[in-house]
Amino acid sequence: MQKTTFIFGAGTSMPYGFPSGKQLVKDIVSNQTKIPEAKDACLDVGLTPYARMIQGCGHDPKSSRVRNFYDHLKNSNTDSIDKFLNDRPEYQDIGKLAIAHEILQYEHSNRNNVCDITRDASSKMLYRYLIQAMSRGDLIDEMKNHRFITFNYDRLFQHAIFVTLVRGYGMTFQEAVDRMSELQVVHVYGGLGHYNITNFGSEHTELHPGQHVGMVKTSSTYLQLMYQQRGEEALVSRLSEVIEETSRVIILGFGYDPLNMALIRQARDYKKTQRDKQLASKQSMINWYGSAMGKMQGERFMIASTLSMDIANIGTEKQDDVMYLRHMGLLL
Repeated sequence: MQKTTFIFGAGTSMPYGFPSGKQLVKDIVSNQTKIPEAKDACLDVGLTPYARMIQGCGHDPKSSRVRNFYDHLKNSNTDSIDKFLNDRPEYQDIGKLAIAHEILQYEHSNRNNVCDITRDASSKMLYRYLIQAMSRGDLIDEMKNHRFITFNYDRLFQHAIFVTLVRGYGMTFQEAVDRMSELQVVHVYGGLGHYNITNFGSEHTELHPGQHVGMVKTSSTYLQLMYQQRGEEALVSRLSEVIEETSRVIILGFGYDPLNMALIRQARDYKKTQRDKQLASKQSMINWYGSAMGKMQGERFMIASTLSMDIANIGTEKQDDVMYLRHMGLLL
């Protein structure tokens, strides 16, 4: 397969049950009912597991600040938790814990069935289709050959690779761990920490509350909100280097947020030294492709203009990621 940089957005994980940005906000707000009411502020008994998680992470779930976070997010008229926390920085610490809690639970639900071919949406599952395409050659060589940039917090793609190595190729856990070092994945916004099988996915239960609290606290420290990272030269330079190493870029599951597109454009056009100018010339020869499910014609033209892409290389509004790749024949 041609050496490729794959850029993942939230849509790549959604067929596995992971949330869109809008759904993540709803999920976080739904936990408002698990926070004690003001009239119960004097009580420590009867706290829900979720409230005890908040408490274990160093916040008083009975405080007005915690209750206000959920109420203000609910009535903020935004579909993005990142934007909300950018506009309300006083809630960033609580917000990052809330994000980590939700994504860890979504990871947990996929811990044992990420590669299950009997799942209802398996035909739309990009990671499955991509790994199958990579497996037509030598999977390890293909892992080394390609680069992956993800705007997602979750580590589902890495987990899908790991499970394939263990269950599909019969590797031991340690052999798979060693091979995973060949996989180059850049999490633009930090993710939940470096992937390993022991830290992938956690749910809060009465039996093991402490373990989940610890994972939420640790994972939240790795998160970088999208508005915190925008335009940082070190990040732009790193993304530029990744793109340089391949001959084409394929954008998948992307919502084409204007600021995320601006970051990609910065990485594409990054210049600093004379070498970078030569690099920019090389990057101008890289072919760019992107799915655009749900995007109308005018929006697709805007994407093409912003990212200097050929409109013919942008998918239609009805093509999901797998349909787009099949239609374009990009993984054949």
